[in-house]
Amino acid sequence: MIIPSLFPFFVLSSLVVELGMSRYLGRLLEGVMAPLFRVGGACSSALALGFVGGYPVGARTAIALYENGQCSKTEAERLLAFCNNSGPAFILGVVGTGIFASSRAGLLLYLAHIAASLCVGLLFRFYRPGEGPRPGRHAAPQFQAASFPVAFTHSITGALSSTLNICAFVLFFTVLIRMLFLSGVMGALAGGAAALLSPLGLDQAWAQRLITGLLELSSGVSSLTGAGTVTGGPTSPASCSMEASPPFSLPCWSAASPWRRRSPPTWRNRWRASPAWTFSVP
Repeated sequence: MIIPSLFPFFVLSSLVVELGMSRYLGRLLEGVMAPLFRVGGACSSALALGFVGGYPVGARTAIALYENGQCSKTEAERLLAFCNNSGPAFILGVVGTGIFASSRAGLLLYLAHIAASLCVGLLFRFYRPGEGPRPGRHAAPQFQAASFPVAFTHSITGALSSTLNICAFVLFFTVLIRMLFLSGVMGALAGGAAALLSPLGLDQAWAQRLITGLLELSSGVSSLTGAGTVTGGPTSPASCSMEASPPFSLPCWSAASPWRRRSPPTWRNRWRASPAWTFSVP
């Protein structure tokens, strides 16, 4: 589920910025962030939270840093290129364990994900080369850390608004994918993509999965398990959340799901393990 997996990280990221903890962290990491990525040390909080919290915690933290005057517009643009990453809960739990049934595969994918993100950051250090990071002593003297009650209240309300926005976008694109399949548009698009990418060995089924993932990430990942169907079918654990893995998400039950072997749907927990339905590619 999206809300329990993202909401705490949104609150944490907002508290880090509102309470000024990112400035203290910036003083420690200024010597690393400035020469490598040409951003201020305070931007390290967005990078760290992006790696831990997943989409879109890093991007939200970067925007909060800019709005609070802790980084310039150019630094925020550089930071947005590589701080918005998938979290370990999603890659290790959903992709690694849920799809490949291998924690080692999930770890390798997560390390590759981090390495690719850092490489993008190194490339974007050349973005607007005439504008370097501001020295820490000149960075946003007008910023003052808020008191904890004020910061906590603002973090809760802001995190709720951001989480609801994400839920709305996920719901919209999930319904859009469903409509594309029912109207036959997805089949036409997949056929064209398969013809274009046939030298790479991509058939129409994989092209449908690719397009589904481009439109909505969690639906695309869910389609890789082969457990769901586009017309509605039992989900796998991979489709329980966008950026979550146990214990952040509620277990879904399906005939082929490992959750069923761990917690069989008896009369006591049948309401928790009832079949869920999703829109994904067979």
